[in-house]
Amino acid sequence: MPNKHLSKPQRFYASDTGKVVDEDYLDYIRKLPCVGCGRTPVDPDHLIARGFEEGKRVDYYAIPMCRQCHSEREQVGNVKFQIRHAVDLWRQCAETLIGYLIELKEKGLQ
Repeated sequence: MPNKHLSKPQRFYASDTGKVVDEDYLDYIRKLPCVGCGRTPVDPDHLIARGFEEGKRVDYYAIPMCRQCHSEREQVGNVKFQIRHAVDLWRQCAETLIGYLIELKEKGLQ
């Protein structure tokens, strides 16, 4: 019987508590430009904070952000960030997810 503590982490899973982890989606986000400034590289930035709420993690609430914009958003908040960068973060979140789904369809993976 394999030791479950040594097994490879799952690339996708959803729990009954609402946690959704999709490493393939996060990899997709890492290939995109920052929604704030257009630069690369980026990290997935979860619009609903993970941190202490890791149990409530939903990767589909992530958008591509460079570290500078990520830090700025954390410091000034979503409203001021959106005004400064003329961006709707939740719209960007939806468009990012739609782009991912289109890519999956084109690859025949969904």
